[in-house]
Amino acid sequence: MNFKKITLYGSGLIGTGWLTQLLICDGFDVTVYDIKEDILEKCRKNTLNNLSLFVKEGVFSEEEAENRLNKVHFTTDKTKALEEADFIQENVPENLELKHSVLADIESVCRPDAAICSSTSALDLGEIVADAVHPERVVAGHPYHPVYLLPLIEMIPCEKTDPKYIQAVYDFYKSIRKEPVVLKKSCPGYIGTRLMTTLYRECVHMVTDGVCTMEDIETAFCYGPGMRYALLGPNTVLQLAGGEHGLIGVLLGGMGDSGSNTMATLANWTVYPEETYPYFEHCQEEMDKVLANRDDLHGHNNDEIAAFRDRGLIQLLKQHGKL
Repeated sequence: MNFKKITLYGSGLIGTGWLTQLLICDGFDVTVYDIKEDILEKCRKNTLNNLSLFVKEGVFSEEEAENRLNKVHFTTDKTKALEEADFIQENVPENLELKHSVLADIESVCRPDAAICSSTSALDLGEIVADAVHPERVVAGHPYHPVYLLPLIEMIPCEKTDPKYIQAVYDFYKSIRKEPVVLKKSCPGYIGTRLMTTLYRECVHMVTDGVCTMEDIETAFCYGPGMRYALLGPNTVLQLAGGEHGLIGVLLGGMGDSGSNTMATLANWTVYPEETYPYFEHCQEEMDKVLANRDDLHGHNNDEIAAFRDRGLIQLLKQHGKL
């Protein structure tokens, strides 16, 4: 399968991110569909704003960014958007009833062999395609925000998914500089969210147990594990830590009893217990203190911090050979 005509169904935050990513890579015939012209115009403006980051970082010129965006077809005409599409990326909110309605909407117009990806972070694909005419060509494709910077795409098939579509979608994502992973089976939160949920549960545990402050956690993670994890996965981190013995040296000897001692004291809550409620009641107050104490270079509010993050991600993408 050769996906050249791409349609983005839904132009909110995720749809705008996908559009930016496609324009960075260029070479595709892109159509963006939404129900209202003002939503599409907002998408266009936000995309141009996203592209300005890459202009500032010298990825391409401002003229080239505008030229690429001017080639995109923005439309409220569902038939025009879908009837010739090779690949359709659906980006509507996490609501199963809405997903059913939108998938039926798409299938009523698109070609029977067009690939369809649902941008879901929590719903089970089997439930999404329960009433689909051609469930074999639908794959869940979960991106990470900001979509135009973070390469990870979690792909989740179901028992009805045809392997040829899994491979075709995987190859397409790779062609636009994404890093797709295909889960062997669906699970709540997939991979990334499960790891983040586990990490944050332990953050709450350490603060409420009096081990450290929220600001201590920000500093410790940012300037310790976070820097390594921006370049290496957790298994590779331990591979290096084991020296000549590698990963197995750490797991079976190098850590001694420290690993077991640590695991024995980690939080294992399945819900946040009552003793953590004060944390959530006052967490924003503490977060505001953290923001106030940040270095000016790193930003003090959401917009400044997002700009700092995005500049850093550009450098990481270059380090990883993605730009």
